[in-house]
Amino acid sequence: MRGSPIARPADFLGAVFLVAVLIVFLRVYRRAPDRMTWWLILSIGIHAISQQMMAFSQDLYDAFFTVGHVYKILGYAAPLLGFSFLQLATIVEQRRTEMALRDSQTRLRQIIDLVPHMIFAKDAQGRFILANRAVAEAYGTTPEELLGTTDADHHPLGDELNHFRRDDSDVIQLRRAKFVPEEAMIDVHGRRRILQTTKIPFTLSRSSEPAVLGVAVDITELKQAEERLRAAHDELERRVQERTAQLAQANRELAEANVALAQAKEAAEAASRAKSAFLANMSHEIRTPMNAVLGMTELVLDSRLTAEQREYLAAVRESGEALLAILNDILDFSKIEAGKLVLECAPFDLPECLGDTMKSLAVRAHPKGLEMACSIAADVPEIVVGDSVRLRQIVVNLVGNAIKFTNEGEVVLEVWREAEENGALVLHFAVRDTGIGIPREKQATIFDAFEQVDTSTTRRHTGTGLGLTISRKLVELMGGRIWVESEPGRGSTFHFTARFEPAPPPPAPLFAEPDVLRGTRVLVVDDSATNRRILEGLFRRWQMESFCVGSAREAIEALVEAQRAGRSFPLVVADAHMPEMDGFALAERIKHDVAFESTAVLLLSSGDRPGDAARCEQLGVESWLRKPIKGSELLQAVLTALGVARIETAEAASAEAQPPRRRPLRILLAEDSLVNQKLAVGLLERQGHSVFVANHGREAVAAIQSQRFDLVLMDVQMPEMDGFEATGAIRRWEAGHGGHVPIIAMTAHAMKGDRERCLGAGMDAYVAKPIRARELLATIDAVFGHRAAPVDVPSAEVDQGEFDWSQALEAVNGDQRLLRDVVEVILEETPRLLDAIRKAIDARDLAGLRLAAHTLKGSIRFFAGSRAYATAFEMERMGQAGNLSGAEDMLATLEAEVKRLTPVLLHYLGRDCATTGT
Repeated sequence: MRGSPIARPADFLGAVFLVAVLIVFLRVYRRAPDRMTWWLILSIGIHAISQQMMAFSQDLYDAFFTVGHVYKILGYAAPLLGFSFLQLATIVEQRRTEMALRDSQTRLRQIIDLVPHMIFAKDAQGRFILANRAVAEAYGTTPEELLGTTDADHHPLGDELNHFRRDDSDVIQLRRAKFVPEEAMIDVHGRRRILQTTKIPFTLSRSSEPAVLGVAVDITELKQAEERLRAAHDELERRVQERTAQLAQANRELAEANVALAQAKEAAEAASRAKSAFLANMSHEIRTPMNAVLGMTELVLDSRLTAEQREYLAAVRESGEALLAILNDILDFSKIEAGKLVLECAPFDLPECLGDTMKSLAVRAHPKGLEMACSIAADVPEIVVGDSVRLRQIVVNLVGNAIKFTNEGEVVLEVWREAEENGALVLHFAVRDTGIGIPREKQATIFDAFEQVDTSTTRRHTGTGLGLTISRKLVELMGGRIWVESEPGRGSTFHFTARFEPAPPPPAPLFAEPDVLRGTRVLVVDDSATNRRILEGLFRRWQMESFCVGSAREAIEALVEAQRAGRSFPLVVADAHMPEMDGFALAERIKHDVAFESTAVLLLSSGDRPGDAARCEQLGVESWLRKPIKGSELLQAVLTALGVARIETAEAASAEAQPPRRRPLRILLAEDSLVNQKLAVGLLERQGHSVFVANHGREAVAAIQSQRFDLVLMDVQMPEMDGFEATGAIRRWEAGHGGHVPIIAMTAHAMKGDRERCLGAGMDAYVAKPIRARELLATIDAVFGHRAAPVDVPSAEVDQGEFDWSQALEAVNGDQRLLRDVVEVILEETPRLLDAIRKAIDARDLAGLRLAAHTLKGSIRFFAGSRAYATAFEMERMGQAGNLSGAEDMLATLEAEVKRLTPVLLHYLGRDCATTGT
């Protein structure tokens, strides 16, 4: 049927064939999508379609037939077109592949060149077929120029070249990789490189020729680091060995040091024993002259004296007692450093203690024209419980420093109540001066040991720098603190606090306050506002009516005005030394004016002029006192000036109230110093005793064996036989003959254990030098059972000064007879002792030299500051040390000093050197 696709069998077969072609095309193309296959199948399909279309045609040349022929032609053209398109696509793809390969090679070349290690490849003939930039730089060329060349073309060194060839040949022939941990190479720059190389065999793909691929790592810096590390290790090893050797040496030195330490320990123990002996000897040497000072003072105080003389001697004795009270702690300063100082706790009169202290220091202030004052607040109790000696020591240090660093103005001690804590009284002390002041940077360190404000070698004020340190320690022991407020050029104020226990008032006051003083008008005249304030406070305490002025002219005006008003002043208390018109002129004006005939005058002197007392008597002044003023002294002087019955001082009362004397005793005095003999004999004979003198221990033993004595006073340190040996000999003699004579040791040794040593040697009692009359007499009474022996009072060091006759006369209150006796003995004894020293030097007799020099030194020690004493002391030390080197020169010096001293002594006795043959 025309127009039907399957009108004929051929048409049906064509349709089946078309479906089969499509199925085959789809299956084949899915497995292998080849473009040429697609074009062939497409051509067959078009043939099938054209065949079908021709089958539909009715005529030979109708439309279907024509289209069918067209499709048939397309079927033949499709493979040709497909092949053409395929070739074109292949060419394009090949070009793309080549470009990608070139890009890949470029990137690979860049990567290889960027690698810092050497990467190279060689063929079997050793030609480079690959080399990166690191290899080219080592050979001094470019990677491109290296290709096709060998090592020989670039490396002239034969040894290295042979080494490289041998390694390459081994890798190619053995077909095995080779690792070379280290190999040397000299690059084109002449630097020696150390390489670590790995070589691997491979085959060239085109020619199948064997080749070698190599990677060389430059380990030069690593090797250098290893060398440095090895050198450091070697250096460390060397140092360790040196240190080990040093440690070994240190161990040996430590062992030697231990031996030396043991020896030093023994030496230190020996030095400690020597120190104890030295301190004992120093105690002896310091106390011996104090014996003369205090002994003579005691003798003179027992005589008839004027009030002025008794005041002078009381000040001398009080100062001596203050020195004696701290001598032991000065000689044993280690006790303070170790913190083993124990404070006393006993009642004492605070105003009297501070007043006495200020008076003893005023001697140093008066020559500089300084005003000295002590102000104690009214609410401060008079009697407190504490350590008066240590309090006095603190005040002496602070006030002494204030005087030292103050050239004009005043030094004032003020005391007030600060607080009460747990039943204890806290007092505040302040020492104020108008001196040079202390810089702020020094204020924190001046309380340290050996610290001074001016430490230069040209400083004006000398000192050890220990005073403030000791004061700080003492204040801390008293439960207080110490500090300073100061400004350069405007003075200083040292503050300290201390705790005291309150004490009940004494059953009877030492000084009465008569009713006559109550309401009495007194005119106070003083140019110092501080003194006016202090005096006003004291008069107010005694309920007196005071009126204060600052000059003598104001005082005259006040007297005249009071006279006109009918309220005259019964008493005028004036400073003796004031500008323009002084106190003496004021007193003269008052005494010569009949209008003031009922006015009494009391002068206060801040100087130390010997003529002041005589001038006061000449003017008819009722009473006068030296500054600083003590309340008790001022009260006594006021009562005396007003004509009230005189109140005796404690010292005068004690002098009159001496205990009844015991029966006269026969006393043997064993003492080698003639000066001490003179003092002891004078003291004992005044008590009615008979005294026999032995110059050393051997004479004392002989005297005991030949005579009867009630008591022996035995000096411990004497020539020929000392006190311990003499006591032993006496006790042994008594053991065979019966009896027992009491022996009292007299020694300048004041060290711990000396009392026990004396008692252990057979002595009955112990008295420390310098001998004090009351202590010696009380000890004698105790030995004979009358009363208990007193407790030893510690001593203090004597202040060495140049000898002055006026000071000597003042010390004995002008008792020239006693002083003449002492001088007579010194003049008699000195030539004999000089001769003994000369003979000892000639005979090289060390013991004789030491004893003779010691005795001479003790004799002239009365003249504390003489150079003769210092020379004798040095000769005694030569005898102790066993060294006579320079003894002749020292003797000549000593003789010259004695010769210089002798005319002074003779002149005092009223003798001429020519008449005495001196």
